[in-house]
Amino acid sequence: MMGSHADRFTVTDGVSKSKYFLKTGSSKPFGRYSYRVKVTLDGPSWPNPGFMFVALSGDNDSTKEHQLYVGALVSGWTYEVLLDAELDVGVVTEVTFRWYNHIFNPMKPRYGASKVELQRGKDSMIVSFCGTENVKENAVQHVLPCQA
Repeated sequence: MMGSHADRFTVTDGVSKSKYFLKTGSSKPFGRYSYRVKVTLDGPSWPNPGFMFVALSGDNDSTKEHQLYVGALVSGWTYEVLLDAELDVGVVTEVTFRWYNHIFNPMKPRYGASKVELQRGKDSMIVSFCGTENVKENAVQHVLPCQA
């Protein structure tokens, strides 16, 4: 039990069978599902100011798009975020990646997620996804699990 009156409740067998969530939301379901997302970026050799977003799709459902990073997009760098999903997607089968420029870029660069490492919070399971292409600004890249 957690909270200001937790000391008033006893656990009968000494083991709590409750689930605890690091973050909760304001609407049902209140629990949030944590994922650590690491994206290795592929693209041009020069840095470019921009924004990156990821979304997760699984066998149960899909999350909304979450902001991964704002700043210099540099090919070869790995960007990491702790994502709190609003729902349990189940086993993640696809990661979608999208980016866009912070300012107009006449060189029209193409970026992509060359590798995505996803760690699920509830059981620490790690899944790797491999990208096969770079996409133009505001296009969605579908990143699938790596082939063994």
